[in-house]
Amino acid sequence: MVSDFTLLYVEDDKEILENVTFLFSRHFKNVYTAEDGEKALEVYEKCQPDILVTDINIPNLNGLELVKKIRLLDKDIPIVMMTAYTDKEKLLEAIDLNVTSYVSKPFTLDTLKNTIAKVIEEKTSLLEQKSLKQKMNLLDENVLLFNTDEKSIITEVSSAFVELSGYSKDELIGSFASIMKSGITKEAVYQELYETISSGNTWCGEFNNKRKNGELYWIELSITPLFTDSGKIKGYTSIQTNITKQKEAQTKAVKDSLTNLYNRETFQEKMQKSISSAKRYDTSLTFMMLDIDYFKEYNDEYGHSSGDSVLIAVATSLKENVSRTEDYIFRVGGEEFAIVMIGLDEERSMEFANKIKDDINALNIEHKKSLIDKHLSISIGIYNAKGEQIIDQESIYKNTDIALYRSKDTGRNKVTLFK
Repeated sequence: MVSDFTLLYVEDDKEILENVTFLFSRHFKNVYTAEDGEKALEVYEKCQPDILVTDINIPNLNGLELVKKIRLLDKDIPIVMMTAYTDKEKLLEAIDLNVTSYVSKPFTLDTLKNTIAKVIEEKTSLLEQKSLKQKMNLLDENVLLFNTDEKSIITEVSSAFVELSGYSKDELIGSFASIMKSGITKEAVYQELYETISSGNTWCGEFNNKRKNGELYWIELSITPLFTDSGKIKGYTSIQTNITKQKEAQTKAVKDSLTNLYNRETFQEKMQKSISSAKRYDTSLTFMMLDIDYFKEYNDEYGHSSGDSVLIAVATSLKENVSRTEDYIFRVGGEEFAIVMIGLDEERSMEFANKIKDDINALNIEHKKSLIDKHLSISIGIYNAKGEQIIDQESIYKNTDIALYRSKDTGRNKVTLFK
């Protein structure tokens, strides 16, 4: 019997106290002693032992009274009571005080040793269970986890996942895992996921999911199949990490904070990517520069807050027109925007640019200070070339800027193709 526990032994018979203390000292980290109840209570409050062994018949404060007071301080401490009493009432009182075990006097050291060994074993088991429960609670409260059956119906969720999703536990359990789908993550991602896990493998990736209140969030997750003894898939377990803040930080680095379009710092990278792709596949590259007509005058007349609203409205209109993943929209200056696309020839590029111009006109945003119209308008310059005819990025930008200047110089609210 080797233990890291500490023990308080209370006995008024000095000879028994000495012999038993010697026995205990070989098996406990520390052994505290007391010869009466009041002293025992003082030692307990000072040393906080893990186990209490006390005679029932001790002076000043008998064993039962001592246990009553200690139980007020610690309801879980294991207590071994030694007694020569056969009084039924005293034994029942001891039971009511949740005494762990009893040793009848006279006793042998082996009897006491075996009793204490059993108490230590039980306390160790309880501590292990408590530790395991604490660990499980930590996992439940901090790890985003849910399990499903083989049909992807949720069977178990952690408290952390419940909190993130915004749904209650009852709402989640019994629902399909797709309850969190945002509609933004591409179906190809879900298809890859399904093919991977249905073949018995673990899938790892990122999702844009949706909380119950409609708020979007990003997760990094792994989904692992669970198997029966016969090797058949019986369900799946998903462990996730909320990466929304990281994604937001990444977005701030590449997106304009007002319009949520790509910013000027990202322009060169995306532009070069499109140039390389168009050359590789021998297809057309279209680059457009767009400028809001008389925007300074608009700000002077309506204020910068209204000016910001105009920028957002123009950006929204551009995003509604440019939806392919291989095309990019940028805010490159105060009222200046740019679009890079591949796969459109000159004619289709002009048609597309004119549609954008007309859609901005259709917003019917009042602009009293415009010299060409009483509503907001834009001017557009276009560069278009195919395959190896595509020049370098700097020259493309310069030539498109020339086309944009011609649109402005010839009356604005126009589209001009660089020739």
